Amino acid sequence: MNRFLTALLLLPCLAATASAADMEITPFRTVNQSPLTQIFGLPAETGATVTPAGHVTLGFTQDIANDFALDNLQNESIRLDGESYRWTASARYGIANGFEAGIEIPYVLYGGGDIR
Repeated sequence: MNRFLTALLLLPCLAATASAADMEITPFRTVNQSPLTQIFGLPAETGATVTPAGHVTLGFTQDIANDFALDNLQNESIRLDGESYRWTASARYGIANGFEAGIEIPYVLYGGGDIR
């Protein structure tokens, strides 16, 4: 009976492993979360795949980052410690083969850290 229960519990794990092998490996989306660079509105790295003509690609992502910098010079010092949360809704439309237009709408929250 004990072996039967063990096999029954492991069966979903084996099924999940088999389906994971079919997943396509693609680069992950990344964006610079530093509060000192986000003011420039740099675009996120979304990969090299272009949306086919006449199709729409929709996306919703969440990024969480922890920023810390502590530096002292003779006449100045910088002390940054915080967390940023960024949710982005995005849409891309394929205009023609090899051309697309897109928009990203971010919602960003900043929180303080704990410098001791």
